[in-house]
Amino acid sequence: MAQISLYQQFRSVCSSDRVDSYRSGEGETEIDVFARYVWNTTLCESLYPSLQNLEIGLRNRLNDALAGSYGYDEWYTDTSIVLDVSARNKVIEAKQLIQDEGKTVTPSRVVSELSLGFWTSLFSAQHHEAIWERPGLLKDAFPYMPKTIRKRSTLAGRFGEARKLRNRIFHFEPIWRRANLAGEHANVIEALGWLDPCLQKVTAAIDRFKEVNTQDHRDLIRDRLVRACPVESKLLIASRRSLTTEEVLVSAK
Repeated sequence: MAQISLYQQFRSVCSSDRVDSYRSGEGETEIDVFARYVWNTTLCESLYPSLQNLEIGLRNRLNDALAGSYGYDEWYTDTSIVLDVSARNKVIEAKQLIQDEGKTVTPSRVVSELSLGFWTSLFSAQHHEAIWERPGLLKDAFPYMPKTIRKRSTLAGRFGEARKLRNRIFHFEPIWRRANLAGEHANVIEALGWLDPCLQKVTAAIDRFKEVNTQDHRDLIRDRLVRACPVESKLLIASRRSLTTEEVLVSAK
């Protein structure tokens, strides 16, 4: 019995439309497209440590600074502070999720449950007066950010872009086409330093992005897939000998 193409099996499970979105041009082999799909997965994986530390560090820095500035832990329930209606709804949803899990609603649990979108929404111009004009709050939240660039608009841009990248990754979308992925990674690393240099050091200990974002790593993945896909391997050889796919499948018994 002929062996079945692993690539074709994979396409049937993950959908042809999804896999075909990783095709870069005409004349590519199935292995080329397959390798790019898997490489994209490893790129997403390599960005997880920096984005995780950024999200957790940001929410804790902002929460500590806001609670300290306003003098109470549940500042997020104050409609004179959180002006955006969708952000307020996120607080309500977070509390409900905690209750649905049978847990007591506490400030620390609410803070942990709130999405990155909630925290980045606080950088909007709508919150400029209510939050960012409070004396000392910017410095308390971002103590290591250079004073010359420490302003709400800079933070809005940087953390907004990080949120977009994070969402693409966590929704399993292609990021390999992004024009300046290396620059986006560098921006995340810099922003970690604005929160605390310790976040940069911990991230650096496990960060594999620069290693993964290389042609050598793509070639390594391709080689592994060639070994894992006997039919595709034979097709690569057959393409040089003008054999048809049917002839290859028959020979791969």
